[in-house]
Amino acid sequence: MDHMKQPLVSVIIPTYNRAGMIAMAVSSVLAQTYRGIEVIVVDDGSIDDTPAVLNDFGARIRVIRQSNAGPSVARNRGAGEARGEYLAFLDSDDEWLPEKIERQVRLMECAGPDVCCCVTNCELEDSSGRPTTSFELAGLAAAPEAGYLLNPAEILTTRFLLYNQVVMIRAAVFQDVGGFHKDLWQLEDHHLALRLAIRGQWAVVGTPQVVKHEQHDSLGRPARIQPLKHLDAVERVFSLFLSQDGAAMSEKVRTAAVRKRAMIRSLHAAHQRAAATNPVTRGIGSLQLFLQTRLYSVLRRSPLWPRPLFSTADATSFNSISEKQCPKPNKSELNLT
Repeated sequence: MDHMKQPLVSVIIPTYNRAGMIAMAVSSVLAQTYRGIEVIVVDDGSIDDTPAVLNDFGARIRVIRQSNAGPSVARNRGAGEARGEYLAFLDSDDEWLPEKIERQVRLMECAGPDVCCCVTNCELEDSSGRPTTSFELAGLAAAPEAGYLLNPAEILTTRFLLYNQVVMIRAAVFQDVGGFHKDLWQLEDHHLALRLAIRGQWAVVGTPQVVKHEQHDSLGRPARIQPLKHLDAVERVFSLFLSQDGAAMSEKVRTAAVRKRAMIRSLHAAHQRAAATNPVTRGIGSLQLFLQTRLYSVLRRSPLWPRPLFSTADATSFNSISEKQCPKPNKSELNLT
């Protein structure tokens, strides 16, 4: 890529009491092969040694300090201070591989303004500790090395896709949708992803470019150890999505979102019954949970489950991209996986 024409990418890292991890995250950004980057760290009221660790990076990063207000407010604060054409977010306990930003910029520059964001695959562990990827967990394992997801709304209304650490978003679009919802402390990335999904196709990088590290105090842990609170968060996300963006979504997407919200409410009720002191109510709840889990498993393997539609960019032209070699989204090259 011509370095004289590189668009600026603003990398925003919110952090709170991550003195032992923040240096790894920041260093992974500074080690990117793409050089047109500004790094903005928003210290969300840390009371440990995080400020001292950040000071060691000197002028290579910009640090904004604020009272603790939560991850959504911190990310929005960083975005509001950013100068870049693109925004990328990294949690302070995770890291990027060196080509992450370069690969995303190339695809986004080729796609043009109709593609609002680009997501990459991510290395992580599933709930049992097995190494896997975010695309595998979301049913996107067949994503091309470089290409475009043409039906993101159908995918996001039926499953979760890790978003904060893996996305790069056009700054203008981020501001247009209002950024992260300031009152969401969980699944704020899924809410933003849903709002961007109804704007059309996304660019995708199928090769993992992010490594997610699980910490004992990660915000995602309630999904496993506090299922009722997690289901409350999911239900709120879909209620906000339907109320704020209902007019902008297709009837198909609206139906899927309503169905998802109803399923979450039913699961919540089943969990409450399964935790009841009355043995009859507890038994009914346990049976309901079993049946709903089985139904969900069957549904995921049925023709009713939306399959991702990809347009594949040629890997060779992607690696040696020029203005004439851009791998454009091409609806005639759809791959049903």
